[in-house]
Amino acid sequence: MGQQRPIGSEPIVPPALTPSAEQVREQLRRILSSVDFHMPERLRSFLSYVVEETLSGRADRIKAYSIALTVFGRSTDFDAMNDPVVRIAAGRLRRGLERYYLLQGREDPILIDMPKGGYAPRFHCREGSSTVPLQEISSASVPRAVRMISRKKLLMQSCFAMLAVSILVALSMLLDRPAPLPPAVPSRPSIVVKPFDNLSRHPESTAAAAGLSDELLAALTSTGGFTIFSSETVPTLGRKAAANARPSPRFILDGTIREANDKIKIWSRLVDGQTREIVWSSVYDADLKVGTAFEYEANIAAKISASVSRVILPAKVQ
Repeated sequence: MGQQRPIGSEPIVPPALTPSAEQVREQLRRILSSVDFHMPERLRSFLSYVVEETLSGRADRIKAYSIALTVFGRSTDFDAMNDPVVRIAAGRLRRGLERYYLLQGREDPILIDMPKGGYAPRFHCREGSSTVPLQEISSASVPRAVRMISRKKLLMQSCFAMLAVSILVALSMLLDRPAPLPPAVPSRPSIVVKPFDNLSRHPESTAAAAGLSDELLAALTSTGGFTIFSSETVPTLGRKAAANARPSPRFILDGTIREANDKIKIWSRLVDGQTREIVWSSVYDADLKVGTAFEYEANIAAKISASVSRVILPAKVQ
């Protein structure tokens, strides 16, 4: 019979582990030198900047404003609400990292990713990897590192969190305050760019679909004349806000991707958000053996943006 743990004792939780700074920098060099991470120089500088800031203990200072000034050379009056350059670039960078770890980096022991909702990267070791020595996390090296806690304390924290959420929900229902409206831009049609659906279910096609959506956001933004939203950032209006909202033309741009035999077929359409009428659609083909994924994504995004501009801009604006 095995030795029993004394009643009331807690299980021993092993300390959390993280790669050392030198291991992370080596992984960064490996990513930047890879042919599967074929990104523009600005996005490579973007990744290097956020990695070094995090390793230097300044992860809490990584904001869209600091990235825009340091990496993209924007002026000090940069406004992230009106200039989505950092948000769009971060989306492309996430897709690039995902593609790298699907291909050449699929067995790399160190993982670098950038969670949605922020720009500070995370560093961790691939599960089951034993080829790279690890450095134990301490309060001196990583702020607020995960420490051993008892089950009772964890249960109490969960209860307090649920209670706080319940109170916030109740207050929001009582106040019923309208959500703030985005700044009205007269006579500028708005477009919601939805993620393209991957009908072939290939992992690389999933990354290509997300990358195409990011390229479309960048292409339409640079065209001008539109108010552009991604489907993740469309403001949700309450009943009162919706009743007081000024009518404005809104279009929805979406599509699908199919891949077979080293060929990829992209179908895109533009839908009138008020009548649900399909006002434009087209099909594009690309050869995966010719050029890189970034090249055909940018090329097709430019064609779609040009076609959408010809359809919408001459249209009558309410």
